[in-house]
Amino acid sequence: MTNRVLEAEDMNTKVPGNWWLGFPTMADLVPEGRAGNTKVEHYEVSVHDVMFASMKGGNGWTDPNRTYTKLIVDGTLATSDTAMERESHWEVAHEARGNVYIGGLGLGMIVHAIIKLPDVTAITIIEKSEEVVDLVQPTLPNGKPVTVVHADVFDWGPERGVKYDTIYFDIWNYLCVDNLDQISQLKRHLGAHKAKGVWCRGWQEDWLRYLKRADRWH
Repeated sequence: MTNRVLEAEDMNTKVPGNWWLGFPTMADLVPEGRAGNTKVEHYEVSVHDVMFASMKGGNGWTDPNRTYTKLIVDGTLATSDTAMERESHWEVAHEARGNVYIGGLGLGMIVHAIIKLPDVTAITIIEKSEEVVDLVQPTLPNGKPVTVVHADVFDWGPERGVKYDTIYFDIWNYLCVDNLDQISQLKRHLGAHKAKGVWCRGWQEDWLRYLKRADRWH
């Protein structure tokens, strides 16, 4: 995959390969703030920053001279809305339909993207951190039923009979093949709640499985 700058401001934006990206600029939606050990910060990246990161082996998927947003939990970067982060979620932004389950709230970026899809009818988000819920839930979009549940994805289960057409797990701060074990566990956990033809994935699951098969995660 080549390095490139992605512009993705609305659902009319496509990049090669029919990757629909409807992620907004989160700084326009989520204000800076703090709740306990969790904080939302806005920041800018200069051309110099991008060039320096590329020289040090970075992928360069950041558009300079824009305002970005990052979520920091217990001093660790949990997520942001850089172009690289957006591209890593391209699948769910394209595939989501029907009744949607999302494990992990983050900045709410995915919710803002998929609520625009005509086939999405409702969204349920499970978020373990009360502080993340406090900071981000008030900024979520309206127009379709959006429910935020403060719970651990490994413990919480929907009511009997509830089925999801789309299931997406995004609870990790880093991409690592070790995430695959937890993805499999979560898929089993929701097994009885998968609708016929369900689309069910973890964050970058296919890529992690490729790396594991190729023994390239070192």
